[in-house]
Amino acid sequence: MGGVTGGAIDAIDALTKRQKEVLKLIATNTTITYTEIAEALGINESPIGKHINALKTKGFLKRHGGTQGYCEVKSNN
Repeated sequence: MGGVTGGAIDAIDALTKRQKEVLKLIATNTTITYTEIAEALGINESPIGKHINALKTKGFLKRHGGTQGYCEVKSNN
């Protein structure tokens, strides 16, 4: 895989519009629930998990704790 220039800018550009919206909501409130995210975005709750998993895979989120835990937005992106 080739090098990435621009770092955070290129990485954030790789996100979908929804992923960026989810990331912004989590950055504002780390204890926000899937239901609250879905309500804020006006979508069903089911795709929220997919968006969050994609954000974790891409290195934007880190999960802390179990079911009562929270997601942290990584600052290196």
